[in-house]
Amino acid sequence: MYYLMALTLFLLVMGANGIITLSHHHGGARIFYIIDCIVLCLYALPFFIIKFGNLRKALHAEVTAGERAISLLIAGKPALSIPYADARAVLIEQEPLALCVAGPQGAVCL
Repeated sequence: MYYLMALTLFLLVMGANGIITLSHHHGGARIFYIIDCIVLCLYALPFFIIKFGNLRKALHAEVTAGERAISLLIAGKPALSIPYADARAVLIEQEPLALCVAGPQGAVCL
């Protein structure tokens, strides 16, 4: 996710640079930079805002394994709890290392 956010930020800076230096360009280059900036602002800016919000949420998330259930807590509030008896599947991936517990309400992945 960090890679995509860095790429999006780079694209936004490139588009802003094109608009700032618009007086140095003529003809087709000027039209290109105007269209480029419009497309980047319509695509990259909302993408960056949404991903940044998701990343901020993920930094405050934690998974706890209690006596009866595995729970996902976001900022201290329970978002999802899967009782061990209701677990439908436990998946373990090797590359990258991940553990997913699927239940009837959703899945918790580490």
